Amino acid sequence: MKVETGALAIRDSLDIDASSLVSAAEIYAEQFRTYPIKSRGELVSLFTDAGFDFKYLEFSPAETRHQTAISGPTIPGTAEYAFVEARRP
Repeated sequence: MKVETGALAIRDSLDIDASSLVSAAEIYAEQFRTYPIKSRGELVSLFTDAGFDFKYLEFSPAETRHQTAISGPTIPGTAEYAFVEARRP
C-alpha cells in the first residue's frame, strides 16, 4: 500500500485521513484505463484534433529495470513516455 505508507508519512500536513486517501486512490485506480498510442504522430493528432496547442512536448524512452515480471502498461525496451503540456487557446 504505497498510498497508505505515503499518507501516514505526511499525515500532519494532509487535510484527509490516510484511510480516506487510500479509498480515493482505489476508486481512481479502478476507473483508470490505459490506451496505447502507436506513434508520436498519433499522440500529436489526438491533442491538435481536440483543439489543444502544445506548450511543451518531449518524448523519452521508458526506463527498463531489472524485474522478474512486467509491472506496468508498457513493454520494456519498446515504449516511450510523452511529457506534455497542452492548452486550449
